[in-house]
Amino acid sequence: ANRLIAGADVLIENFRPGIMDRMGCGYEAVTADNDRLIYCSITGFGSSGPYQERPGYDTVGQGMGGLLSLMTDLDDPRPVGYSFSDHFAGIAASQGILGALFFRERTGKGQKVETSLLQATVSLTGENAARYFYDGRVPDRAERTRLAQVFAFVDRIFGGRGSSQGVEARVLTPIEVGVINRIVKRVIEDLEATWEPILRVEITDTALETNPEFMQITAASEIVIMLAFEVNSTNASGLLSLCYPFFTLESILPRLGQDSYVRTSRMNQEELLRQNNLRVQKTEVPIRAELARGMATFRSLQGLQVGDVLTLDTEMHEPTVLYVNDEPKFIGKPGRVGRKSAVQITEYIDSEVEELFKNKSKPVATE
Repeated sequence: ANRLIAGADVLIENFRPGIMDRMGCGYEAVTADNDRLIYCSITGFGSSGPYQERPGYDTVGQGMGGLLSLMTDLDDPRPVGYSFSDHFAGIAASQGILGALFFRERTGKGQKVETSLLQATVSLTGENAARYFYDGRVPDRAERTRLAQVFAFVDRIFGGRGSSQGVEARVLTPIEVGVINRIVKRVIEDLEATWEPILRVEITDTALETNPEFMQITAASEIVIMLAFEVNSTNASGLLSLCYPFFTLESILPRLGQDSYVRTSRMNQEELLRQNNLRVQKTEVPIRAELARGMATFRSLQGLQVGDVLTLDTEMHEPTVLYVNDEPKFIGKPGRVGRKSAVQITEYIDSEVEELFKNKSKPVATE
């Protein structure tokens, strides 16, 4: 074995720590005769620590690494039909070996590469682990559905609370895909507007892919810039990732500097203000005119009958308050224009006294 190792480029072993040493094939022994050797060791739990002597098994790696809880029902746990930990440990080892080979090309020296079932598995749960340390919530197999927020968006658009709680991961229906397509279109328009101060960007050939197995933004070997945003609403929260392949930004990097951005922004300031004013002018907001107001007890409301009269707190001579998006903004006189109710504006409500108009109600008396 030692004669074979002496002429090898890479040695891979997956015994428990110490067994290779007892066989005379430990790292120190074999590299004495071959200092260019890449020595890769794959164990169950690493070469040090309280579990180093324990043998490793795929399902144990998945369980202790936290991956199994993200892929099975915690009330009825069962092994999945794929050896994830075994495969990912091999992938991690191959990446380490490739890095060591590159290092050897530069320096002429070999290296020792180590990984384990536990280490490789934990590396796959980084996102969930980070969120646990952030908010203390233990993740489960529905975590990706909640974080994606797709079902929360769909639920809100169709009149729900905007929550994905209790929704199992599934294929979107054609109607849901159409809804998400409209959202994506709006997001793309906003993204193009974000780039506008730096350069004009037009995003084309867009497609919606709902299966992550088929998603590939660029080749695996390409460098990318990943931006992650935390999206929060009343009933849902999650992450939104924006990925730029580096080669798409490389030619404009000089224009992304702070000074360049400020200069360009100032040059386009008037145009930006004009565009924002146009958007605001087209925005519709709800308004309502309040003739009178008051409060009533539940007992009095339960006893109301047709023909009863409610005495409100508003005096007869008090003007009408006009609310814009539930905020008191104007005072006016009620009337009509044709067959439509109308209000003539007589006064503007200063922001410092808006709260006075919001809290003028008193209990209502009934007759």
